[in-house]
Amino acid sequence: MLARERFAWVQLTALVLIFGVYFPVFSMMQGWQPGPTFLQQIGVLSIALGLLAVIVLVDRMRTWFGPERKVKPDERDRLIEYRASAIGYYVLMGGVLYVGCYLPFVATDKWQIVNATLFFVVVAEVVKNGLVVLGYRRGFRG
Repeated sequence: MLARERFAWVQLTALVLIFGVYFPVFSMMQGWQPGPTFLQQIGVLSIALGLLAVIVLVDRMRTWFGPERKVKPDERDRLIEYRASAIGYYVLMGGVLYVGCYLPFVATDKWQIVNATLFFVVVAEVVKNGLVVLGYRRGFRG
């Protein structure tokens, strides 16, 4: 498995696992009486983002100090990355339009906007990394 494909798998798995736990936990916290404090909300967010950062950094360090550090991306690698990034970008832009143009007028809490933004960033990254994995597994034609 190439380092770029492995990194996409690691990031895809980490995003799904970490934020698959974060969003339900945050949703349960909203039902507390009295509601969660700002410190509790930002603490849960920082734990999720910190855990993601550690996982990605460990995988990057493995690549930087491993034998595949000298492998340069070829045309296929660049094509896979370009197409996956372009589609992920469109997903992110759709989310930004929703969060930036609609939510400020209907959101009852500032954390709804924060979590919606984070959700669309995560979805865009999942789409991008999923397409990178798919590109290495099946290839892109055309």
